[in-house]
Amino acid sequence: MSTTRNILPALLALGIDGAAQAQTPANPELKITMPGMDTSSTMPPVMDNQIFAHALLDQAEGRIGGGQNAFRWEGQAWIGTDYDKLWLKSEGFALGRGGVEDGQNELLYDRAITTYVDLQVGVRTDWDSGTGRTWAALGLRGHHPLLKARRSHRATHHRSRHRASRGSAVRLLQRRLGIPADGIFGPGTARALRSFQRRHGLTADGVAGPATWAALGLRGHHPLLHRGHSGGGAIGVIERGIAAANRIARLPYVYGGGHRSFHDSGYDCSGSVSYVLHAMGALSHPLDSSALMHYGSPGPGRWVSVYSNPGHANMMIRGRRFDTSAQWRGGSRWSLFDRSSAGYVVRHPPGL
Repeated sequence: MSTTRNILPALLALGIDGAAQAQTPANPELKITMPGMDTSSTMPPVMDNQIFAHALLDQAEGRIGGGQNAFRWEGQAWIGTDYDKLWLKSEGFALGRGGVEDGQNELLYDRAITTYVDLQVGVRTDWDSGTGRTWAALGLRGHHPLLKARRSHRATHHRSRHRASRGSAVRLLQRRLGIPADGIFGPGTARALRSFQRRHGLTADGVAGPATWAALGLRGHHPLLHRGHSGGGAIGVIERGIAAANRIARLPYVYGGGHRSFHDSGYDCSGSVSYVLHAMGALSHPLDSSALMHYGSPGPGRWVSVYSNPGHANMMIRGRRFDTSAQWRGGSRWSLFDRSSAGYVVRHPPGL
């Protein structure tokens, strides 16, 4: 354990993405020849054996007060070449009463075996409120493709036109109501519509029918809209969530990002989860990780599950994890790898 704790400061001291000196100097007399190339020209070889170091502290969040102090950290560092690396990974969750409730350290050797996959082998130490455990670790590190629903071209084309039409009508409604026009008929749009209907003496049912469209100053034919009509059922809701997750998957981690507004230049863990839930029409305002512990319905959902504790939040969508802590693996919040749910409260959007 002491070896693991001493390595991290040493790696951090190397700097973020700092390159060390090459172990093997370029041979200025080595000639690289290709068909059609002037063989009298010279150039240095590719420096595949140059040593690099990288360190990233993905999360360092704490809470003081409210009867319970808590701290959550997650980070990783590596040193090595393009093909061979030594990794140190650490994450954990501690409460103010002392001791680590849930945590782990990993020291791994990493070897590239294909363009997109590395083999990792080493040792892992788990911490919790009980007796710690040490394991041998073996795994693969890879990249995750964007998720797409499998549908026939004809069905996709028809449903896309239908959703586009509905989305345009919802945006028109939102502009007339004076609220942000995101094309999603969620709780915020429903509240604004009911408020408008009450002010104009209409039945405050949250349904945009002919009388409501007329009161908005819009004549002619407009679709009947109410909450949940901005997509195509549960599958449409999931597709909107996946599309939203893809939009922010590679945006930077920013502490507090996405808390004041759903639209931001970067998002933290709970801000990312809130953004996706909002796109599904399942959340009206951003929530932090503690508030997400009481969100929606208890337990995992059929399609969507939200995992949260006072220090961190992530979610599963159609069996794939969307988590800010996954960004260090390949730059995306999407991950092929699951994580332990120990210490997390599991909730889900009603009906999903």
